[in-house]
Amino acid sequence: MPTRKSRFLASIYAKRHGRDRNFGYCAPPTDRPAVRIADNVVEHLIADDPPETLGLWPALFQAWPQWNYGHQGTGDCVSWDHAHLLDVVLPILANAREIGPPTHRVATESIYGFGRVEVRGRPDYGGPGMSGYQAAEALTGWGYLLRRQYVGHDLRRYNGPRAIQWGRTGVPNSIERQAAQYKARKKIAVTTPEACAALVGAGYPVSYCGYTYWGRTRGRDGIATRFSSGWHAMTLTGRMYKSGRLVAFWVANTGHGDHCSGPTGPLPMPAAYAACGSWVPVDKVAPVLARGDCFAFDHFGGWPRLPVESFAPDWLG
Repeated sequence: MPTRKSRFLASIYAKRHGRDRNFGYCAPPTDRPAVRIADNVVEHLIADDPPETLGLWPALFQAWPQWNYGHQGTGDCVSWDHAHLLDVVLPILANAREIGPPTHRVATESIYGFGRVEVRGRPDYGGPGMSGYQAAEALTGWGYLLRRQYVGHDLRRYNGPRAIQWGRTGVPNSIERQAAQYKARKKIAVTTPEACAALVGAGYPVSYCGYTYWGRTRGRDGIATRFSSGWHAMTLTGRMYKSGRLVAFWVANTGHGDHCSGPTGPLPMPAAYAACGSWVPVDKVAPVLARGDCFAFDHFGGWPRLPVESFAPDWLG
């Protein structure tokens, strides 16, 4: 639990370094190493991508029928974004017989601790905040822990104070090595709608980090008509085409509760997922992607097309 002294230090740090370091998203470092761009890596997916509307959330509910978005509230939205991305893609990989069925969801606090302390290379007494790049480095360099009981640490439920503490001092040494068995193999920056659509169509959700837009009200076709915006991190888990033209992505705003209402558009989805997301037009998503802080992850090499069409969760009947 944060002490009075640590809260005081956090407030001083935030005043010195700006509000963006005291919120859920902060800009990536300007001196970061070059990252590979999706267009150059997944050309085979872009070239062989039928223009069809689809969503990846059936895999999530197949694995976790009682999934609920919860409420994070501590400012670690980037770790929630990447944990949600993994909770979607791991069941897809299981359907592809690349891994066994997942038994536990991903612990967001571990991504937060690795991204803020290990990637930055020092303990950080500032307020909450992390970039998409730092989370991507955490997943490929250090891995992640699961929502289960570890010796001395019960991660079965999200704990906001623990997230803040690990974001300042890192994942405890006693369990840090256990995360290494759950690493993503490669990361790529997804900078264009075409690459993003191809990845989603092949079974790879994409992180959505930066000055973003998310829906407050959906119109008759499910596409958002009223928006909120700000420095935030969410997950792109679906794409919509009309007359062969890409028009929108599903933005899953996990960790922020019931914030959007209206029809869900052409694809069925459980009420919990409808409540935390919306179809956002491509022209609002494209500038976020272009800034270069949105990522997708390959776990086994080669970016194979995964069998997204094979899902048959109970809620679809």
